[in-house]
Amino acid sequence: MNLQKIRSLMNSKTNALGLPKNIDRTERVLRITAFILISFFGLLQIATALLLLLNIPVTGFHFPVTFAGALLFSFFFSRERDDSGWSLKGFLAPAAVSLIILLISILIAAWFFDFSWDGQSYHQEYIIRLKNHWNPTQSYLPYTVPLAEVCNYYSRGIETIQSTLYAFTGCIETGKATGFILFFATLFLCYSFLLRQAGLSKPKAWILALITACNPVFLYQAFTYYIDAHIYFLYVILIVSAIRIFMTGDTMPMILYGFTIVLLLPAKFIAIPMTGILVIALIVTLLLYRRYKLFVKVVAVSTLCSAIGFFLVGYQPYVTNLVNHGSPFYPFAGAGAAPGAPLVDQSPEGFPEKNRVAKFFISVFSRSENLQHAETSRTPGIKIPFALNISELRIVWDQRLGGFGPFYGGAFLFSAILLTALLFRLSPADRRFLICLIVPLTASVFIISEPWWFRYVPQLWLFSVILILFAERKWKNRFSKVLSGVVYVALALNILLTGAGTLYWNFRDSMKVREQLETMKESGKTVIADFGIFAGNEIRLQEQGISYVRTEGPVACPDAFSMLHSKVKMCYLP
Repeated sequence: MNLQKIRSLMNSKTNALGLPKNIDRTERVLRITAFILISFFGLLQIATALLLLLNIPVTGFHFPVTFAGALLFSFFFSRERDDSGWSLKGFLAPAAVSLIILLISILIAAWFFDFSWDGQSYHQEYIIRLKNHWNPTQSYLPYTVPLAEVCNYYSRGIETIQSTLYAFTGCIETGKATGFILFFATLFLCYSFLLRQAGLSKPKAWILALITACNPVFLYQAFTYYIDAHIYFLYVILIVSAIRIFMTGDTMPMILYGFTIVLLLPAKFIAIPMTGILVIALIVTLLLYRRYKLFVKVVAVSTLCSAIGFFLVGYQPYVTNLVNHGSPFYPFAGAGAAPGAPLVDQSPEGFPEKNRVAKFFISVFSRSENLQHAETSRTPGIKIPFALNISELRIVWDQRLGGFGPFYGGAFLFSAILLTALLFRLSPADRRFLICLIVPLTASVFIISEPWWFRYVPQLWLFSVILILFAERKWKNRFSKVLSGVVYVALALNILLTGAGTLYWNFRDSMKVREQLETMKESGKTVIADFGIFAGNEIRLQEQGISYVRTEGPVACPDAFSMLHSKVKMCYLP
């Protein structure tokens, strides 16, 4: 399909794929709901950063006031050109759905405890400090604070948003709700795109949207403060918005595109080069298709939002690191940077000596397990695709090898075959568009040194999704149906196994921790505790009204006990 035909279809009563532009009320409600939620996070990120620079700390008002502002903003900017009958009454439904999603997400997050090592340590440490009015733009935490170096020098954009939620609710676990909120925003936006722009039927749009949103990285991190799934959701939103910008040129996807850049850049160090690749890919694609007017707009929005994300929201740590240590990526680069590879001990045996491509393929085709050199010298091996070992049913929140589930090796293999077939069977125009998607996605995976650890490259999940979509829309025969069908089933099984396992053991262990807290509370005794780096455990005792005394040394009582999945040692005072 050439550019002239695309433009003529856009101006007709059909979409860019030549399908009727029937306005579906449910689709519009979900699309606007996604816009509200993403805009809310973008505005909250910017507002909190501005207030911190003005020396106004995080308060309980940040979250509700910004949400009210996001509703007002969305009412004026979420309408698209083909939305008929736009009115305040029509906006009430997505506004109500957005509020319901916030409430549901907060309730789910509040009920489950975070059992992850990183989540209970530096993620919660930073969030608690912000909630207690620490301003990172004005001062560093002293080195007497556990993990102060991480809090002072690492990028923490998502945690800043989470701290406003904690300040609003007063419950430390509710900050995890941001992952569920972004999950729903991604699900709704994907459904809208697959229905309106890709032209799938409603059932197929829902199925593929669910497969896209239910990335196993999100499923096994859902009840933790890990942010890798957040980054994945933002990648998906950025890609969908970029495609919609290319196809329609509408204001709504342009705004989502801008907010996503603002949210991604300060989220994590590795998000900067990955986001840069996707942004450059859109700009280059617009040049290839000679969309010069749109090219100018995208460059302007990309530049402005990148500046906001890096210099305003990312003032601390990017600007402060650059000024004080010569690199925004300190302590990994710049004056006084820590020497050596920080992931050596956390890599499987033999991985540090291999190149990134070799490590990647070993991880794809190995068993799903949390194998690391610091705990075992066992070398990872290759398994037969689609084979299942009983040990792979044990789900952890930081799966290192085979991080997309036990059947992903087979799904990846069939996806590679499907890609090869598509490149031969697609028309030149469709082939070029597929390449414009796959090449930057692949580059964003291999730009980092450890692409085998799938929580660092969660966007790899989109590789199979994109190929399924192209097979569905552009190449329908028995061979393509078999290939895409196998990939469908493999991805769905990984989602079911990961989701069920994560839900089961998080529910079980959250019940156990509630029993522990209830026992301590009913005893009426004072607890002596060495919290170490697990600041969130202290907040659990405070929220339950349990009397305690901190100790900086080890608890040596004969009847000492630990909270489940925590290194915190406690015992009762006589």
